[in-house]
Amino acid sequence: KPYQQLLLLVCSRWCKPTTATSCRTLTADARVQHEGMMGRRRAWVVVAAVLAVCNALGWLWIVSTMDGSCDIGGQSMDDSIREGLESNLFSDLAKFILIKDFEEWANDLEHTVHNIRQAVPDAHVRVVGDRVPYPPIDGVSSATEVVTLLPQPGLPKGHSALQAFDNAPGSTWVLVIPDGARTTSSLVQSWVQAQTAHNVKQRPAAECTLSMVPLLAEDSNRNFLSVPCRSAYFDTKRWTLNTYAESSAAPPQSDLIVPCNYTERPAMILTTVKTMQRASWHTHAPLQAGLLLQAHALGCNVMQYVPSDPMMYPTQVSMENVFSTPHLQEKRQRFETQRTQALYTMLGIKLVQKYPEIALRISQGVSAGSDPKKEWHGCHKMSFRCFGTVVSDTPDYIYAGRWAPPCCQEHIRETSRYVFKTLHHAGVRYWLEGGTLLGAARHRDLIPWDYDADIGVFREDVNKCDELRIASLQGRHVTHDGYVWERASEGEFFRVQYSQYNHVHVDIFPFYETPQGVMTKDTWMETHKQDTEFPSHYLKPLATTEYLGMEVSVPNNMVEFLELKFGPGCIEHPRLPGPSA
Repeated sequence: KPYQQLLLLVCSRWCKPTTATSCRTLTADARVQHEGMMGRRRAWVVVAAVLAVCNALGWLWIVSTMDGSCDIGGQSMDDSIREGLESNLFSDLAKFILIKDFEEWANDLEHTVHNIRQAVPDAHVRVVGDRVPYPPIDGVSSATEVVTLLPQPGLPKGHSALQAFDNAPGSTWVLVIPDGARTTSSLVQSWVQAQTAHNVKQRPAAECTLSMVPLLAEDSNRNFLSVPCRSAYFDTKRWTLNTYAESSAAPPQSDLIVPCNYTERPAMILTTVKTMQRASWHTHAPLQAGLLLQAHALGCNVMQYVPSDPMMYPTQVSMENVFSTPHLQEKRQRFETQRTQALYTMLGIKLVQKYPEIALRISQGVSAGSDPKKEWHGCHKMSFRCFGTVVSDTPDYIYAGRWAPPCCQEHIRETSRYVFKTLHHAGVRYWLEGGTLLGAARHRDLIPWDYDADIGVFREDVNKCDELRIASLQGRHVTHDGYVWERASEGEFFRVQYSQYNHVHVDIFPFYETPQGVMTKDTWMETHKQDTEFPSHYLKPLATTEYLGMEVSVPNNMVEFLELKFGPGCIEHPRLPGPSA
């Protein structure tokens, strides 16, 4: 009945689970009123009136019983909502199924499409790739469409098909599956049921949501545990992806970080058109990793479903029948590596840290276990650095809300250690200057957003160092290990670059003492407001501190020296670089 549907909708939105009043009582009262009025008025007038009355009564009842629970016909409200939403969700799911993670030159698309169409018979499957897959997919029905992202001679562009997808309502659900996926209708339905129940509890946070289920063996357990996906953290500010491996096959406990396995296992992903649009899905390859990384970066609700039976932990679907020779396996691995590198480049991931143990507790937030294995995906000695020319002492990544790329900072550390050792062995008196000294006082490391390192030396010691002396005479000197010592073009100081290609660097400023006991130099940086003269007693004698894992020279009253340069409280109150800093 219309009025019963209205009351059900109102109760599902506002009723809470603790009152003795029930929706059944209210609907019974409404039914009595409805039957009495039917004898006195026309049917269409009765329907309209009852709807209005019941709407008002429903709101009055809600206000008076805000702590109530709603039962309908002996069935809990949550169960009723879940069943209705599950039906709608499964209907929406049948509209969009995407297959994008496959090799164009060898694949199992024909069997994958056949399987998913058996599991979801009404599905409209879109196989999306840069080019038409080879070999062609035989037996493709009208409900399966091959869409190419790159223009192909003699073939229509796939943008019209994708436009229909992108113009769909944002709440429409999308199932993303990789090549080789095998599933069943019961598996998909159990997943849909679990995701629907989760979304009912998480509204409105479920508007940006993504969940995944690893591909299971066909005889695997169909019961799922719903757990947050926290074993991978995409730290966009630091350009870093941190991942944590599982310590066992047992189901995770509620207070443990759970492995998400972005790149370790293929998985099916259930998400919405709105989330796909926000994540710029067209550009991601592999799509699975790209969607998950973007969802984390966007702050979406990322969940995963793992088997409740620890003996039925997910197993990777074999593609041995497709990649049957060592040559094909090597070629596939090479293509996967290239795609992953391209994805990391597009998302700005410069460092992947893989922790060997999942000893993380949610309350701790950081690992107390072993040091991670580091994979670098940024600049190197034979490439350009990750940022361009710095203007007004503010590198471009600051405007993007990020700190210095970790690869660039790692090369600055390497260059700094090399310079410290070279100057020390040559007998040159040096000390940390400017922001480099500030980083040593705060972190015993570089400031997270710093793009170079600064060192002061006594001008009379310059000729003690062969590299400085040659650079002073010739303007430039390249060492056997690739470092470039040069006389800076901006003024009377020296610069040591990481390589001839990668120009992250350490600046060396020669200071000399005036008769008044003041340390000064011949070149001053207008953008460096902390670049000032200072009393020579800070260098008589020099002190030492730990920096970058080694003992280095610093002024003898480091805190006072820094506050002279940067102002009181500079150590405790960091400030980002910029014209006003």
